Amino acid sequence: MLFSDVEGSTLLLGRLGAERYAAALDLHRRILRGAFEEHGGYEVDSQGDAFFVAFASAPEAVAAAAAGQERLARAAWPDGAELRVRMGLHTGAPSAHAAAYVGLDVHKAARIMAAAHGGQVVLSEATLALLDGSSVVRDLGEHRLSDLSGPQRLHQLGDTAFPPLRTLHRTNLPVPATAFLGRARELRELADLLHGGTRVLTLTGPGGSGKTRLALQAAAEAAAEFPGGVWWVSLARTRDAEAILPAVARALGVVDTAEESLALALGGKRMVLVVDNVEQLLPEAALPLGWLRDIGGPTVVVTSRERLQITGERVYPVAPLASEDAVELFVERARGLDEGFEQTAAVDELCARLDNLPLAIELAAARAGVLSVDAILARVAERLDVFSGARDAEPRQRTLRATLEWSHELLSLEERRLFARLAVFAGGCMLDGAEAICEAELDLVAALVDKSLLRRTGDRYWQLETIRDYAGELLHASGDQDGLRQRHADYFLALAEASEPALRGRGQTEALARLDAELDNLRAAFDFYLEAGASEALRLATAMGEFWDSRGYFSEGHRRLAEALAAVGPGHERRAWGELEAGMLADRSGDLGEAARLYAAALASGRANHDKATVALALLCGIGGASMHEHITTGVEAIVEESLELASSCGDRWVLATVTGSAGIVWFRLGDRARALEAYEEALRICRELGDEAESARWLNNLAWERTLAGDLGRAREASRAAGEIAERIGDRASTAVALSHLGWIALAERSPWDARECFERSLAITDRTGFRAATAWNLLGLAHVARATGDDGTAALLAAAALHSNAMGDVGYLMKELGLPEIPLGETDELPTQRAAVELALSFATPGT
Repeated sequence: MLFSDVEGSTLLLGRLGAERYAAALDLHRRILRGAFEEHGGYEVDSQGDAFFVAFASAPEAVAAAAAGQERLARAAWPDGAELRVRMGLHTGAPSAHAAAYVGLDVHKAARIMAAAHGGQVVLSEATLALLDGSSVVRDLGEHRLSDLSGPQRLHQLGDTAFPPLRTLHRTNLPVPATAFLGRARELRELADLLHGGTRVLTLTGPGGSGKTRLALQAAAEAAAEFPGGVWWVSLARTRDAEAILPAVARALGVVDTAEESLALALGGKRMVLVVDNVEQLLPEAALPLGWLRDIGGPTVVVTSRERLQITGERVYPVAPLASEDAVELFVERARGLDEGFEQTAAVDELCARLDNLPLAIELAAARAGVLSVDAILARVAERLDVFSGARDAEPRQRTLRATLEWSHELLSLEERRLFARLAVFAGGCMLDGAEAICEAELDLVAALVDKSLLRRTGDRYWQLETIRDYAGELLHASGDQDGLRQRHADYFLALAEASEPALRGRGQTEALARLDAELDNLRAAFDFYLEAGASEALRLATAMGEFWDSRGYFSEGHRRLAEALAAVGPGHERRAWGELEAGMLADRSGDLGEAARLYAAALASGRANHDKATVALALLCGIGGASMHEHITTGVEAIVEESLELASSCGDRWVLATVTGSAGIVWFRLGDRARALEAYEEALRICRELGDEAESARWLNNLAWERTLAGDLGRAREASRAAGEIAERIGDRASTAVALSHLGWIALAERSPWDARECFERSLAITDRTGFRAATAWNLLGLAHVARATGDDGTAALLAAAALHSNAMGDVGYLMKELGLPEIPLGETDELPTQRAAVELALSFATPGT
């Protein structure tokens, strides 16, 4: 493996300017690629001024490096633009991943390169051992690389004199038992802070987040910029802040621990002091650390679960690992126990369940030698206790529980009480929620954030699930849990009911966003009410009706409404509306029989309660599906007129808009397209007047479909795009999918099958996630037309799939009519055909043999 990059590239860019630097960089790439290719190199990766190239043998790699450096030295560079390249070579057995290589050997090769100077090629001992002795090689002695591994012998290709390697030379940094992985972004950001003159840099984060390893690695990689060295001061077992300065003196080898002697040893020296594990010494630790800041020389890097709160401090919160880094960490640690360990999708799930927390992953991977990943995953519910670390680990790092107990012991009584109470929230909370439910005070919330037991993103506060599990145990033991859950549920019921009017008018976008943010809390509130058999479950589920529909949560919304309806009696004030909303969501999901039953129930409940709005909507929803079949026409117009009259007199203009537009759908199915168009436009006008963007998008989509069939493709496209823009802005998945599908049909009409395919496939990606069966059918039907237009043999299968989805919607007869196929004989009972019959019918029109 050969790594290379340009020495001092940032300074060169500033000196040469973007244009001249780009020209020089391009020449450098051409030269090196030529040398690499001549010697059989495989370019694994190249970014900016860096290359990662793999070779089949060490002699080929060395020959390529030598040729590359020779050609770079002889190149005709633009005036003053010569680039000097450093190279590192290492031989090992990395793992293949997609088109790349990953693993510890890859990291080692990169760090050997980072130790070199421009024009220098540095080899590992493993690479040297495979050479034939014909190359001139110079022994550079033993060095510690920035991966903090133990001393290892490095060699230089050629006998040119270079400055000492950029390795760790003045340091007491420990040699970790395992290699550091990932965190590339964090290391870049910390390097910028260290090189930018930061005097005190505090890495904060919860126990197990990897603060110490990250601080050590960042200091090691910055060593070349600090001639005074990088030094580690561990305070893990220190309980007295007065011991901090003596500990620094011992780390530096200063015998006299008096402040005057320490000041002489530190003053004016560019060095890094990594002061590890300070949290148990706060707030008293702020004074000695402030003294170190003021010496005028060292940069102090602190790890703590809480910031120091001193002048000049830069705080760097350490987040859990990125997903790919977490998976790499688990796989590498597991392979340390089982060389044949294979990565699977279960590893990704396990790391996510462990919050991508380094300590949790390390502890779980330690079980990979005796348990499968699936077995480990099954035990994650016990994650606070089931995993234990190495016997030589710090006691507080041996299990997740011990780590969290250590943090908890450092809290005040008031902080402990709030920490436990915050476990009542699922998915976090806003400050007003914490104040109302947990009686939180801002200072206490801030203290928990400072101590890394609570995290903040924007205006939202949340706990890692691992931490929330522990807090939940404390809450249960406190005896406050039941009362807090009641207050929590009541708070979020009030939020949902206050949002309900806005979901149908102005403020809709904000209301949807707030419900999105609190969805886990709303679900928890619903579950609490349902467990208690409380009728508030129906109030909550119906208040969220428009949210379920807009966000495409058709199945969940229907299920929750059905559960709530089963828990209340027939006389509940929200029963009729709940039956209506549940019917609409069942309709969207394709369960026509359930939808018909719920519409009938809503109609009966609405009439019993003299609820004009519900009756109007139930009448029209109930016949909307039936009127799609031409043989069911008797009395339809009279029902539409009754529904419109009820909607006009109920005093709710949102209901009037919905009924008016739905009447347009019925007239469209009955062939009266002029009345349908007029109804859509009137519904759109009312919705715009109300400020209801979701319903505006819905009726724009209907207008687009009508205009497509009328051949007015320009106006149809305009309406579809307007609908799609609105729907995407507010996050309405259903209307977004329909708008994309309409654009696909417009593209087909314009003989642009490839554009049509893109639209249908994008729409299908949405409808597959939401279970929106009607839209799925139209997308599949559209793709069948695309297949015909492009000569694809998949037409028959797509028609069959479309028929299946349409059958579920009660739409098969209309679908076949639009295809120009014979009408499906339904018989006198008006029963829909079986799915098998629908498939057989579609296949009967397919090309024989396909």
